[in-house]
Formats: sequence, C-alpha cells, structure tokens
Amino acid sequence: MKTIVFFITLHFFCINILAQDTIPITQKSINNEGFADCYSYKYGIVALTKRGNIYHIKLSDYSFSQVSLSAYSAIGVDRKDRLWAVDSFSSYYSLQDTGWHWEGRIGAQKIWQIVFSSKNSPILITSVGVYNRKTEMFYGENGYRGRYRSQFSSSGYNLNCSYVDKHDNLWMGANYRSSREVHVFSIKRNKFITTKLKGFSWFHRVQDIFGNGKEIFLIDLDWSYGMSSIKTYKKDTMRKIHH
Repeated sequence: MKTIVFFITLHFFCINILAQDTIPITQKSINNEGFADCYSYKYGIVALTKRGNIYHIKLSDYSFSQVSLSAYSAIGVDRKDRLWAVDSFSSYYSLQDTGWHWEGRIGAQKIWQIVFSSKNSPILITSVGVYNRKTEMFYGENGYRGRYRSQFSSSGYNLNCSYVDKHDNLWMGANYRSSREVHVFSIKRNKFITTKLKGFSWFHRVQDIFGNGKEIFLIDLDWSYGMSSIKTYKKDTMRKIHH
C-alpha cells in the first residue's frame, strides 16, 4: 500500500498597495499520526491514518471530520462514491446514511486492500489470494515464473499497490524478498492472466500502478542506485517514458 504524507495548509494572500515582505500562512493539523492512504470522496478527500482513524477533508475550506469510531486497516471508495473500510479482524464495512454497515468477514486472512469492479462489486486483496464476494472464493494460484502455488501467502508476499483497468483486470504490485513483481488478475474470468501478457519487463521495486483508460503506468524504483523510472504498458508493449 502506498504511503502518503501531506499537510493541510490554507494560504491567505493579502493584496495591498504597499508591497509586503511576507505572506501569512495558516496551517491546520489533524494529528501527528501520519497518513497511510487516501482517496477522492464526496467533493473532498478521505484519508486513513497509520493508527486506523479515518478523516473526511473538504476541499472547499479544508475543514475535516473523523468518520470512524474504531481502528481500520484499509479503506476504499466504490464507483458510487461510497466509503468502505476493513478492520484488523478481516471484517469489512460500508458507510451508509445510517452509519457503518457490516458487509462480511472472510476469516483469519489479512485484507490488504479493497477495490471495485466495473459493476461496483467489491474485490478483496488478501494474504491468501484475491477474494470475489460473488463466488465466495479465494484465487491465489498464479503460475507466473513457476514459483509456488500461492503467490499471496502471508510469508512471501505483501501488497504494495493496485489498479483496476477498463477491462476489469486487477493489476497488483507485490513484495517478494528483495524485489517486487506485478501480477494481473482478471476479475471477469477469476484467474491470473500475468503469463498471457506479452512484452513485460523485470522490475526492481514497483512503487505504484495507475492508468488513464488507454494504457497502464508503472513506477519502478531502484533503491540500490537511487534511480526511478516511469514505464507504460499498452498493446503488449512496455516502454520507459521517464528515467
């Protein structure tokens, strides 16, 4: 999961006839917890802190309010702008008009992220595989590079980033020892399609994955040499556009 740290700062610019040496700045601080994740939500931003608190930040005046009463480990916003959250007991909830609504629990597996298909169905990325609530099944078998059966076992992998493209393919960047790999799961077919993709290159550490509807962008980070690059993937071709 990507880590995001930001400060909410309001800048008030005073225009006077006489020139001023400084511009007054007012800063609003939520807390000193540090932010773990954030999404666009209801004309603003919803942010999860490292302590599990959730805040809604309005962009109109940068005011904020806490929308969680207990600690959560992951959040997500569906295609209808509805907030979802996951707790440490592998239960997941949606925020309704009447408050938090319990949606289900998947057992002892750790839920890393919650994403949504084009039909707005929640998909859980867990420590043992991708969980589809419609089929009530975990999908963890991935023959990519011939490694062991479960590519998402808690001892080997830990999700770093994810993205759902227009074809309902779930792209995931996962930790493995000293490197990070990209795995692609078809939500429609409920199977990994990583081996079907051509033109894939090796990654040092996948820092983030996103897209614009036409192509996929991947940030590759090489900590050993202090370098990073942005790569694109489109029509079975991967190329580096910035280094």
